[in-house]
Amino acid sequence: MDVLSFPDRFDECPLSPLSLKGVKAAGYEWMTAVQEATLPIILQGKDVLAKAKTGTGKTVAFFLPAIEVVSKLPPVDRNLKRPPISVVVVCPTRELADQAAAEANKLLKFHPSIGVQLVIGGTRMALEQKRMHTNPCQILVATPGRLRDHMENTPGFATRLLGVKVKQMHLIAPLDKQFSILYGLLTDHISENVDYKVIMFCTTAKVTSLVAELLSELKLNAREIHSRKPQSYRTRISKEFKESKGLVLVSSDVSARGVDYPNVTLVVQLGVPTDREQYIHRLGRTGRRGNEGAGVLLLAPLEEYFLRSIKDLPITEATQPLIDLETKKKVDKALAHVEVKDKESAYQAWLGYFNSNKFIGRDKYQLVSHANEFSRSMGLNNPPAVPKLALRKMGLNNIPGLRSK
Repeated sequence: MDVLSFPDRFDECPLSPLSLKGVKAAGYEWMTAVQEATLPIILQGKDVLAKAKTGTGKTVAFFLPAIEVVSKLPPVDRNLKRPPISVVVVCPTRELADQAAAEANKLLKFHPSIGVQLVIGGTRMALEQKRMHTNPCQILVATPGRLRDHMENTPGFATRLLGVKVKQMHLIAPLDKQFSILYGLLTDHISENVDYKVIMFCTTAKVTSLVAELLSELKLNAREIHSRKPQSYRTRISKEFKESKGLVLVSSDVSARGVDYPNVTLVVQLGVPTDREQYIHRLGRTGRRGNEGAGVLLLAPLEEYFLRSIKDLPITEATQPLIDLETKKKVDKALAHVEVKDKESAYQAWLGYFNSNKFIGRDKYQLVSHANEFSRSMGLNNPPAVPKLALRKMGLNNIPGLRSK
């Protein structure tokens, strides 16, 4: 098209009536030079690279065609809870992002079904997650760092943005069955995924060590990583996991944030996370870079309360793996080979973790009953003795069922 033939008024462009009403309500009638040169071309579906000074109207030039594209999209599938994010505007600073979102909202005045959301650093991610969940968000304005944060840590975000599927599931099982179920989950996943890559999060470093030792006894290719390991070891294991396939990484929360492990096929969370945000950060290790992913949250009945905090997320009940007698015997035999001192350390760590949990730790008698159930799940006939000083610090002196030393 000859530049001289470009229209110079917005109402001369092929814009929808609702968009034109928005333009008029925003006080725009005549196009600026950059708008005249770019808007008609973008409306034809062509790519444009434009350079112009601040304040010359570039934002309106790209937002109007974006709004037109979104308004003409087919209706959202009824099976989808929220429409996909169709337009992403990345701004280098918070201020520019804020201005761009405000401009978009002005132009969208007569498009009530189209929503713009703003995600920028310096604000609480949880609030942004809630806004995107409860409000329309076909257009997203973001700063680069915060966009990456949501890609990595907000369940469902990659699905809406890239069509990536992160399947979230939960299982409730008694403590004495969890190790067998865990083994079943892993072997089922491995049999279905040749290039499997699993991260398993545990509640404490000592429990992490116990689970890693158990999986190794079960002949699974497992590694452990947690805060009690030296940095040189953690760096080596992290590098190995990044570059490998066919591996299970058993981890404390040192791997929950800010670590980019490509192609993780499954995230397992064994035991209740400290909060919703931790659950989300852990889950964010899978479903990255356009890949599909899955997450399983394995809880005991005493931890079931946690599901209330994530009831707005698309999490469903998983099918419990079939655990036959041979499998249970195999797991019990592997547990018998785990060092007793490691079981004792895991017991004390488990007791300390749940003692500090406001939902479980308030009833000390129930807490000890559950701790001793965990002890039996490790194959111990009697609960390990805990140092008197540790019991005193936890406020567990003289609670029946505990042994001290």
